Amino acid sequence: MREKKPTPAQRERILDKQLHSLIEQLASKQAQAEGLVSEIHIKGMELENLNGVWRQLETSSVEVNATRNRFVRSASEKGSASSDYIVEPN
Repeated sequence: MREKKPTPAQRERILDKQLHSLIEQLASKQAQAEGLVSEIHIKGMELENLNGVWRQLETSSVEVNATRNRFVRSASEKGSASSDYIVEPN
């Protein structure tokens, strides 16, 4: 027995179903891609924001260290000068 070949109309229906399935898959993949592009854009903006915060933190840290260094120098200079006047009890 030979297998029955599909008629042209049956073959057209099969191909039409395959086409619709592929179109649905394509639409789904396109929606996924658009979602990923949107997510990448959001993550890029978050990264820019975090970089700005990091730069501010670094700047603040440098300023705090400079102030601390001035304070320590000033305190040590005053400390050495005031030690000249220490009177020890007899």
